[in-house]
Amino acid sequence: SGARSALGLAVSRAPFGRALEPSAWRRFEGSAEGHFRESQSAPGYVGTLEIHTDYPVHVALLHGHAVLEQQVLLAAPEELRFRIDSASLERTRAKLRARIVRATDGQPLDELSWQVGDLQGAASRRQALVDGVLEIAELPPGQASLLLEAPPLERRLVRLDLEPGAELDLGTLALGPAHGIRGRVLDAAGRPIAAKVEVIERERFQGAAHELAMGAASFRALDGELAIEGLAAGRYYAQVEGPQQTYACFELELGAADPTPFEWRLPRAERIAVRVAAPTQARWN
Repeated sequence: SGARSALGLAVSRAPFGRALEPSAWRRFEGSAEGHFRESQSAPGYVGTLEIHTDYPVHVALLHGHAVLEQQVLLAAPEELRFRIDSASLERTRAKLRARIVRATDGQPLDELSWQVGDLQGAASRRQALVDGVLEIAELPPGQASLLLEAPPLERRLVRLDLEPGAELDLGTLALGPAHGIRGRVLDAAGRPIAAKVEVIERERFQGAAHELAMGAASFRALDGELAIEGLAAGRYYAQVEGPQQTYACFELELGAADPTPFEWRLPRAERIAVRVAAPTQARWN
């Protein structure tokens, strides 16, 4: 599907517990002790690990943020191997449950499409519902997003914190009518341009970068024409990225009966080379 694997590695000078803190788990960013690079080039091969500290070190094989197994390395081996059984992997998988209804009358939905993951290449699944109940099993633990789509209702993004082996009950989720707006994206000279647009609720805008990525809805302007659709009524920020790394941020409000088409103009980008001359022993903090 193109989605990232749920297996990863972590490095520490101290032994690991049963799981990492979900909010602290960033296996793609690495840490001061080491950095994991995912690469599934052969069966059973998960990637490479760079060690940035002195030995001995503890290396953990992760499923999400759950620790499947760990080893102590006294020196760099030619190849690091882990052996896990399917039962150990199954015990760390999480489940979720939710009841999905229409906000206008409280009636349960008969079907919808959903995605769980980092939403980067994850496949959408269509599923029939009984009394509006959605149940999803075999999810990797950790932080992720659940995207629900049931046109003509709003798209709903739900932040998930999935604990190893646990079942998360989201209760009842009410989907209201979908809203949208159309407009154009222009360059500084007023010419239509292609652009990428990330739309996020205003109250989430001050969150950390990874939280924004999980909560953003992505759209693309083709030849300057942009349609933003499927969102709930509310106030949003739209972050627009145009050609040659030009950026701008615009406020957006959805929910009006007859929204006025927008026209967003990106500023001209000036680039200046910067050189800093400093003594060779200078330390940058």
